[in-house]
Amino acid sequence: MEGRYVTYLLAVVILLCIAGIVYLLRAQSPPACGIENCHGLDIKCGSDVAEVCDASYQLGDKCRDYASCEITSGKCQLVKRNGFDECKSCIEGCNSQFFGEPERTFVCENRCMG
Repeated sequence: MEGRYVTYLLAVVILLCIAGIVYLLRAQSPPACGIENCHGLDIKCGSDVAEVCDASYQLGDKCRDYASCEITSGKCQLVKRNGFDECKSCIEGCNSQFFGEPERTFVCENRCMG
C-alpha cells in the first residue's frame, strides 16, 4: 500500500512540475502581433497573423514592404516606415486616374516608389 501511495504522490508532483513549466513558458511568450490580411493597402494588425498567403498580386501589395505590425503601448498597431504614405498615395492616384482600366493602373503602380 505504501508503494502505491509513493508512486501516486510522485506522479502528482511530476504532473504539477510539467504544468508549472508550461504555464511559465506561455506567460513569458509575447502575444502574437502581425499582419492579418495578405493583400492591398488596408493592412489589418492583430493576433490572427496570416501564416500563408496566396501568390496572387493585388494593387497596393508593393507598399506592404514599408509596413509592419508591432506592439506599441501594449497594443498591436500598424507601423509605417519611410515611404509607405508616399507609396499608398501614388497607388491611390493611379487607381483614381485609371479606374476600370486594370492594365493601365498596374503600369502606373510600377512607377510608384520604383
